[in-house]
Amino acid sequence: MRSRLGPAVLGGYPLAAAWVMAVPVLWAAIYPDDPFRLADGVLIGSMSAFAVCALAVLWAFAAPTARHAWIGLLGPAFLLALMAGLGAP
Repeated sequence: MRSRLGPAVLGGYPLAAAWVMAVPVLWAAIYPDDPFRLADGVLIGSMSAFAVCALAVLWAFAAPTARHAWIGLLGPAFLLALMAGLGAP
């Protein structure tokens, strides 16, 4: 049980933070003509990050092994951060 607490706490935060960085980039790409696209993207990313963090904790405890939990949380976090870094203005 204790081995799942690490991915839940230490893996959920980077995933939620990468989500907050990636959503404005995606929002600006989907709606390029919206004058408030970055502000809307930041608001949507920030508010939905709470749900992402909660789902990350659920995933950490539902994964078959602790290794799967770490890979399932840090892998998408890395991809979202990479996408946000490459698509940032």
